[in-house]
Amino acid sequence: MSLENGQSIVQLREASIALSDHRSLKVDNWTLLPGEFWVVGGLNWTGKTEWLMTAAGLQPVGAGQQSIFGTPLTRLTSAERIANRRRMGFVFEHTGRLFAELSVAENVMLPLRYQAEADAATLESR
Repeated sequence: MSLENGQSIVQLREASIALSDHRSLKVDNWTLLPGEFWVVGGLNWTGKTEWLMTAAGLQPVGAGQQSIFGTPLTRLTSAERIANRRRMGFVFEHTGRLFAELSVAENVMLPLRYQAEADAATLESR
């Protein structure tokens, strides 16, 4: 799954993102292109997590357009959504910490194990 030249990874147009307190966050026009990275900051309870979850395709927009790797989210099958989620990554502030029961190497290998569907011994041998 390679991207065509100039194709966006994520695109939100005239999007409405539902927040946990029954408000919504409006996104007029936002695009993430290959090679770009963004840092999202803001005060507590301003919608950062919901915005990131929507950008990653973990939740749909309430209104507007949402595309992942050039395809509208509504056109993707469940299997395609899962495959696309495996192609991107982000870390949340509190839930993105290392697992205390795993070594540093095991923490680093964890996403690789999901991606490659490989066990730790196979990854360690690479």
